[in-house]
Amino acid sequence: FNLPLAFGDLRGTFSNRAELKKMNRLAEVKLITAEKLAALGSWFGEPYPKGRLNEAWERLLFNHFHDIIGGSHTDDVYNQAMNRYASVVDTSEEIAEGALDAISRRIDTSGLRYPLLVFNPLSFFRTDVCRYIAVFREHVEDFSLYNDRGEEVPLRILDRRFRNRGIRTVLFEFLAEDLPPLGYAVYSILPKKPKEAFRPSEGTCIENEFYRVELEPETGYVKSIFDKVEQREVVDSSEYLGNELVAVEEEEPDLEGRLSLTDKIFRGKDYPGCTITCERSPLASVLRVEGRFEGCRRLQEVVLYRKISRIDFRTTLADFKGKDLFLKVCFPLRLDWGRVKIVQEMPYCVSPRPEGYYCAQTFVDCCDREYGVALVNKGTASYWVEDGKLEMVLLRAVSDYKGYYAPLAAEEGTHAFEYSLYTHRGEPGSDLVKVAHGFNNPILVVGTDGHPGELGRRLSLVSVAPEEFEVTVVKRAEDGDGIVIRGWE
Repeated sequence: FNLPLAFGDLRGTFSNRAELKKMNRLAEVKLITAEKLAALGSWFGEPYPKGRLNEAWERLLFNHFHDIIGGSHTDDVYNQAMNRYASVVDTSEEIAEGALDAISRRIDTSGLRYPLLVFNPLSFFRTDVCRYIAVFREHVEDFSLYNDRGEEVPLRILDRRFRNRGIRTVLFEFLAEDLPPLGYAVYSILPKKPKEAFRPSEGTCIENEFYRVELEPETGYVKSIFDKVEQREVVDSSEYLGNELVAVEEEEPDLEGRLSLTDKIFRGKDYPGCTITCERSPLASVLRVEGRFEGCRRLQEVVLYRKISRIDFRTTLADFKGKDLFLKVCFPLRLDWGRVKIVQEMPYCVSPRPEGYYCAQTFVDCCDREYGVALVNKGTASYWVEDGKLEMVLLRAVSDYKGYYAPLAAEEGTHAFEYSLYTHRGEPGSDLVKVAHGFNNPILVVGTDGHPGELGRRLSLVSVAPEEFEVTVVKRAEDGDGIVIRGWE
């Protein structure tokens, strides 16, 4: 008995239910990190929460059933899946915080007023930005941050709340340099006299030691990215602009995956008029854009951090109306496209791909042998590469789907997306993987107090040489007292 063979295009599932896709990435990262930290904590005699970890893995993997992770389901299934992801995140954070606290109790932090344990969950040295919320127990009007060598660290204030003219709580970013693999360094906060805060300024151009980024004033999209290291332009803005939003209307889209794209296209540059503000601090230069896009408000940030060789983007669609739209962000690249090789990350490998629409793990890279550009995602893992453009699909909105009850698939509301651009000379290598995995795996910061301990203020707990081999899993063995380490080259 042979049924007839039928072919169907299911690629729309790559982009269904955008919030589900982002939550999946967050839950994966949180759980893998918690498992590593729990195993490391067990080396110091802490109980290993095997039962809680196994339960969290079961909830996460249940959501990897193809009709759940693919977004081809009713709203009841969607809500249940999001609740499972939230429980995985909560459990992972509790386990990670407990393990970090246990490790911090063994570190000598004596003499420090507000010590911070800054932990790198990846198996290679890292320089990256991390965030922390400090709560002061005394009257503090301003503060500085110092690393384990006593050097002042550049930081950027994101939010602060006052009481009696003193800072009660403050959210800030800071630069952590050369953090050891799967290890930590101790930083410390020191109150000081106040100084003048950095204020928004005018301008449409920012730069650091790696890039200069310039926006088109009328639309707020990127007209130039100049690579200062390689002395070349990255963006071909002759037809499209960088970071431009592009939406394609679908006709009766199918949540089961069938694409039905039409010729009706909404271009970001067709919605002129925007407000651009600029912020410059010792840590970062930021361009903020507020404008319109197809019935919603568009808020975009372009961020260049000191000593970090990537360009970070944040795009928020506020009050999105939920039309049948296939929404992408576009980067037209100045490459020799006749020689371009496209590669994508897949689980535990990097594989070549032709032009077209497909799903990747954390990045897609386009390289003409001399120069390459990668676009790194944080959960929005579907890409479209065609006609000289590297595009990432942000969401697929399906309104009034006839197959089953799924009004939430229309994606009405507010959505925020994070992604990053990275350039390189020659063929892509392990540095690209480090950038992509670093972008998805934030450095962890926990506060502690001053106390004696047997461990120093900088230590790697697991390291590998050479760093081209990445340790992705550290866990207790299922049987016995061993430690399991898994990785890839």
